[in-house]
Amino acid sequence: MYPRREKKYANEFDHEVPIQRDLRTRSVDVEQSRIQRETDTVIPITTEDEKQAPPVTIDVPITKASTTTSTSIDQHIYKNVDQTVSSPTRTEMSTIQTQDEISQRSSLSSTTPDVDANRVGIFQAHNVSRFWYKEKMSRDDAINILKHQSPGTFLVRDSQGFPGSFGLAVKVATLPPGIQTKANADPNAELVRHYLIERTPTGHVRLKGCPNEPDFASLSALVYHHTIASLALPIKLVLPSNDIAENYRPTTNTNTTNQTKKMNSKELLSKGAACHVVYLNNVDVGSLTGQMAVAKALESTFDHPEQLQTTIVQFKVSNDGITLNDSKKKIFSHHHFPKEHVTYCGLDYDNDRFWTYQYPDLKMLNKAKCFGFVAKKMKESDSSSEENKCHIFAELDPLQPANAIVNFVSKVMIGSVPV
Repeated sequence: MYPRREKKYANEFDHEVPIQRDLRTRSVDVEQSRIQRETDTVIPITTEDEKQAPPVTIDVPITKASTTTSTSIDQHIYKNVDQTVSSPTRTEMSTIQTQDEISQRSSLSSTTPDVDANRVGIFQAHNVSRFWYKEKMSRDDAINILKHQSPGTFLVRDSQGFPGSFGLAVKVATLPPGIQTKANADPNAELVRHYLIERTPTGHVRLKGCPNEPDFASLSALVYHHTIASLALPIKLVLPSNDIAENYRPTTNTNTTNQTKKMNSKELLSKGAACHVVYLNNVDVGSLTGQMAVAKALESTFDHPEQLQTTIVQFKVSNDGITLNDSKKKIFSHHHFPKEHVTYCGLDYDNDRFWTYQYPDLKMLNKAKCFGFVAKKMKESDSSSEENKCHIFAELDPLQPANAIVNFVSKVMIGSVPV
């Protein structure tokens, strides 16, 4: 019917673009293109007007979708296309969305489920922290609240005896093995058990005295992990859904109690507070001070325990400073360190390290925590220069632990908090 003309091709494109084609050939090509698209992609339901409109194809290679959103995928596909190219039809958008959904599913399946579950669980614990974290609550108030609650209910508060640490009080169903009910004690109150949460040198938190417990990045992380596994606790923690202390009236005034304790500490310092410890070593640390000096002295002390001359001394803290008295006069009889010369007192921050070496002439703990203080020492040859010496000790009395001694020296005598 119509005369055929020669095909001419456009040099700008990779595929041929006939300038004029036979209408019958064009309809066949369109039909084949439609059938091919229906087999390759899912065609959305369209209206009659959309069915009549001829499909427009864009010959742009689509790379394999990555784990980005559909918007970034679209930008990646069309960023090199000439601005004159028309926007994709619903058919092509369906292809893009299908590839994006496949990419997102593969991305989700490639992630570690445990990591996501931990992150969500820690967030949930943090989200209800206002229910379980009671900063200024006393130990007695925590007992009075928890003794009427179901097993697994817990509260976390700031420790009053160990500043910088936290107290965990949890209601248990039965007493842990080896624990017996005290005479004339409230049996429900005895089921409220207490644990100390301490900070590590890296700023993490962990249960004190539990070497099998891991370190946690936050209190919320510690709480969450103990809701899925009891670990060193006798029972799993149960996250609260409401504030069990909302209507509780404290039995004591917290501010009055804290002021009384501060007054007692000052009075105790003026009179002098003393306990017995094991004197292990003294190490010249040069210009080092603070925790670095203590760490260096501890390393030197633990390296050669058999070479040390040790003795049991009375460790007395007063307004005048620190005084060491050796009643047996094994190494010295009396050493005094003026308050202005004592610059730092700190614990051994290696949580897994304890003093276990035993000396035949000393009665020591089988497993003792070490601590030390740094004091200035004037050189005899040059009175204008100073050097520091760190004195290392091991706790001797379980009722006078190393961290209590360090806290007293740091906060009451020196007036600083150990770092």
